Amino acid sequence: MQVWSPFHRWVVTGAVMALLLAVPVGGILWLSVEPNKPDKPGPPAPPAEVVYQETLAAVDSNLGPLFAKLGQAGQPLAVKQSSLAAAEATRAAGEKLAGVTPPGPVAEAHKQFTEGLAQLAGDLSTVATSPICANSAGVVALSRAASAEQIRTASAALRTVDPSRGYVVGGFLPEKVTPPAARPANGTVLKPAAKPGTRVLEVRNGGTEDLMVLLAAEDPKVATAGVFVQAGASAKIEKLPFGTYRMFLASGTDWDEAGAGFTSNCRLWKFEKAQELTANGGNRSVRVPPTAQPGTELATVGVEDFPVR
Repeated sequence: MQVWSPFHRWVVTGAVMALLLAVPVGGILWLSVEPNKPDKPGPPAPPAEVVYQETLAAVDSNLGPLFAKLGQAGQPLAVKQSSLAAAEATRAAGEKLAGVTPPGPVAEAHKQFTEGLAQLAGDLSTVATSPICANSAGVVALSRAASAEQIRTASAALRTVDPSRGYVVGGFLPEKVTPPAARPANGTVLKPAAKPGTRVLEVRNGGTEDLMVLLAAEDPKVATAGVFVQAGASAKIEKLPFGTYRMFLASGTDWDEAGAGFTSNCRLWKFEKAQELTANGGNRSVRVPPTAQPGTELATVGVEDFPVR
């Protein structure tokens, strides 16, 4: 019988240990692979009320700069362009809000506000396509519009209808402008003659509306002189140099002193025939409306063809 020495026992034991270590390694690794764990939960979603207020705040932040630009427009053409941009953005804001589900307590106020935006967009488009006599006409018109009043009312309801929440929106809208009661005195010089001369042009207003009368010389889009003529009155543009002048008229109501123009019911005209002031021709007198057929002597013009003062 073979006797196992300690050496043999060590070799066999080592081999067995090596086998035990070698064979199950893969199994140990396989068993050590843990199943996929679910991702850690992120932060909880903000409450619906918070999301709704953020949506309303975006309306103010998007529309605010456009309405500010409209209020700062320095010339009628700029008013037209700014009105169109504001109309497009206002319409888009209304369409976006129409797809939002508001918190229950303010559902009706939300509906009124959204509809007000759609109507205001239409009013802005009307401003852009209407004759503009004063640079403030856009802001003045929309501030008095029924759509603006609806937005103000809906904004107030959004702030107060739910005592636990005060939803804030509508800050983009300008405050309502009250039309001035006063108008310029008859004969008020709106622009003195650019180059003083000796000739006089008298304007006799036979109509029922006040007139802003502008003359343009070399450049038909730049006024060289102007005067305010009240309805049924006459006024003179004095100290005019010799030359040929195109004569432009603006009629309307609600004169704005700062904007130096009519803010309501504005219409723009021009005389088809130029006015000649020559050394031998003397002074001239023009009646408005003309005694002859108005269609042959007066023509309507767009804001882009009306002279800038």
